[in-house]
Amino acid sequence: MSFIVQYNVIPFALIGSVLYLLARLIFVKKRKIKFKPGREFLMLVFVAYLISLASLTVLPQISLGIDSLSGQFFFNVNIVDSGNINLVPFRTISELLTTNNHAIITHSDWQYLRFVYLLGNLFLLAPFGFLLPILWKNYNFKHTILFAMAIVITIEFTQYFIGRNSDIDDLILNTLGAMSGYGLYKVYCWLSKRMGKNADI
Repeated sequence: MSFIVQYNVIPFALIGSVLYLLARLIFVKKRKIKFKPGREFLMLVFVAYLISLASLTVLPQISLGIDSLSGQFFFNVNIVDSGNINLVPFRTISELLTTNNHAIITHSDWQYLRFVYLLGNLFLLAPFGFLLPILWKNYNFKHTILFAMAIVITIEFTQYFIGRNSDIDDLILNTLGAMSGYGLYKVYCWLSKRMGKNADI
């Protein structure tokens, strides 16, 4: 048994957020920009989200920790040599939904894989679809979704060349997630209007 950190999300998000916060404070002070706590907080959340997104999708997995048996510190960067590509829409989604028995992994693991892939990809860009139009009002539905699709295409293109799987179904699910995020943004605007509050941050 080892004490191990296998995912880059938390350390990258924390380090990136701290660096952004320091740079932002210096920028605001030098430019004498009016400080809006609500907007600055959401900007920090947005930056942390983008860093987390990158660490999950295009950065290699990092394993580090202390081996409980030897007591030695270890640090590994895990890069897969080759990846797969699927350009047939709904192939992966269909296989996950219709296949009940898998020859390699157990049924419970297969169910977990379904859950992670479908819901994970569906909600991966939901925060993007929600936060982008809040922070920048000129991004309407069309602009937000096109921007989200451009990000996903860039991610999938990059993953193919770093040994990770590229799948058009990821584009479909991620885009639907961005749409759901934008839908939540519209609900937020509607609720703010109903309560007589300004939706602008």
